[in-house]
Amino acid sequence: MINITNSMAANKKKRNLLKWVCFLAYLLFLSYIVFYNRIERNEYRYNLVLFQEIGRYYYLGMNTGNWRLFIFNVIGNIVVFMPVGMFLPSLFSRCRNILFTTILSFEISLCVELVQLITRVGSFDVDDLLLNTLGGVCGIILYSIYRGIKHLFSNR
Repeated sequence: MINITNSMAANKKKRNLLKWVCFLAYLLFLSYIVFYNRIERNEYRYNLVLFQEIGRYYYLGMNTGNWRLFIFNVIGNIVVFMPVGMFLPSLFSRCRNILFTTILSFEISLCVELVQLITRVGSFDVDDLLLNTLGGVCGIILYSIYRGIKHLFSNR
């Protein structure tokens, strides 16, 4: 019985280590997307009007029929932050609260946007704050669905 318990504890440690490695790899990937391959500018670029950039990409799509920029901007900002909402509750039990994880997703996004503004790489955009936070919410919803399905099948 003790061997089974020790084996289960060792497996849990390995899974946690793997989660941390994947989370750190994700953070490196996010840093690459956000800060590299960007043009450094001399001026500060920012948008403080909610839905301004989303609207701009929407109208561009409506007028040209080319929706790639709209999809890349809107869907991309949501999808790129979904792992935040999945990793945080997986690594920290306190983050299994959707409100807490939503606030953390917003704070992480705010830090990213502020670093972009300060370093003048990219731009500070409130639309990105909204979309990134929405991505974190989508991530914790997916994580909760996964845990529910896992719990359902583990009781059988």
